[in-house]
Amino acid sequence: MSGRPDPMTVDLGPGPSAAELVRRAHDRPGLVALVGAWADGSALLTSDPVAGAEALPEQAPVSCPDFVGGGWFGRLAYDGASRLAFHDHVVRLVDGRWRFEALATDARAGELAARLAEWRALLTAPAPALAWTIDGVMAPPAERHLAAVEEAIELIRAGELYQVNVCTRLTGRFTGSAAALFAAAVEQLTPAYGAYLAGTGGSPAVVSLSPELFLRRRGRRVLSEPIKGTLPRDRDGNDRALRRSAKDVA
Repeated sequence: MSGRPDPMTVDLGPGPSAAELVRRAHDRPGLVALVGAWADGSALLTSDPVAGAEALPEQAPVSCPDFVGGGWFGRLAYDGASRLAFHDHVVRLVDGRWRFEALATDARAGELAARLAEWRALLTAPAPALAWTIDGVMAPPAERHLAAVEEAIELIRAGELYQVNVCTRLTGRFTGSAAALFAAAVEQLTPAYGAYLAGTGGSPAVVSLSPELFLRRRGRRVLSEPIKGTLPRDRDGNDRALRRSAKDVA
């Protein structure tokens, strides 16, 4: 890539829902979808990354955070390989209308024109027949989970900690289209922060349906919206009660 990128926006008009567009774009290389309250608009999709984390172009426009139309998308894995890729275009759903946004350079003009034509075609493409199944779902014995809850309560009573997030891991056998699973989950669960990353190079796809925001930074403002809570502080004197609680202040 060469030259400073210029922001480019093309209105594509109304179209399918975010979930439906994920289905139509299921086979796009490096497909990424964010649905919910991630950013301006209600959905963002992209594909065909310019570069991966192991082979970055020398002049990738990573220093242009104010431009619409591109950015880094990836995952930090608990196990297996992490993945990061740079995309110089996205399609975004804003107020019921889809738009194509890009970081345009002369060197990428041809590729971006092709991506624009492809996304425009997907907005009117027929719905594909995609299937998925999950079976053999297994979970640890309930007694193990209950014992962990009891242990957490005792540690709180002992003052060792204030709060515990006791989780259970479920496992199962999945077959079919991960993109179709994500689309169906978005339609049924309407998550606050739904995310899909297609698998590449043999790595698994990621389907995430989170109700909570870890961190969001806008300039010097940082926002966190965890699911763990106590009391609403804006009524019935709760603000004073919360400040008197060592746990809640912590």
